[in-house]
Amino acid sequence: MAPMNPRLLRPRTRAGDPYFASVRLLLHFNGTAVDSSRYGVTFSSVPGSFTGTARFGTAAYSVDDGEGLASSAQSIPDISTGDYTVEAWVYRPSASDLYANVVCLSAAESLDSFTGGFNLYIDQDGTVNANNGLAGSLSGGTVPVGVWRHVAAVMSGGTSTLYVNGLSVATDSQPPEPGPYFVAVGYVPTAGFASDLVVDELRITVGVARYVAAFTPPTAEFPSR
Repeated sequence: MAPMNPRLLRPRTRAGDPYFASVRLLLHFNGTAVDSSRYGVTFSSVPGSFTGTARFGTAAYSVDDGEGLASSAQSIPDISTGDYTVEAWVYRPSASDLYANVVCLSAAESLDSFTGGFNLYIDQDGTVNANNGLAGSLSGGTVPVGVWRHVAAVMSGGTSTLYVNGLSVATDSQPPEPGPYFVAVGYVPTAGFASDLVVDELRITVGVARYVAAFTPPTAEFPSR
């Protein structure tokens, strides 16, 4: 009998995320706003639409003026005293005279009364910003019209860093207000945000600073395990 091919004896493996247990929100936006993390964050409504203009997968989430997602519960735990990573791919289909919100974390349930927490947004000229909703803002790098950019805000050991396409563009020390938080993607009325923005691969990791130096942005969808 011919010997068994040793390749057939090896288990097939797929690269996973070593920090997946710490992922509190993972939205691939492949036609739905279903959370692929272990925590199953749900959204009370899904205004906006899904578009084939995706960075990865089959679709991405397109936010128009006055639309956005809002979680139905305080789904993200307090991140005011530890490390975290908030990241997404973003695309500006056109220029706008309004701010474009990527994601915010708010201690208040209603977007009409957003308080504290955390904001990641794009201003009118395409500059990327991150702040704690109350004080100064990290600001730097740009998202040009018609170009996908990976944006990430990372807290590591008390220092917050803003990355655009894997490059550090600003650093500071600005912990968010205490949580837990509701999640909003897109429009935030009290902050004057109205998006003309496409968002793909939104991930929030709590307790982990995924990036502490320049890095190569992901080249595929984030792992769902």
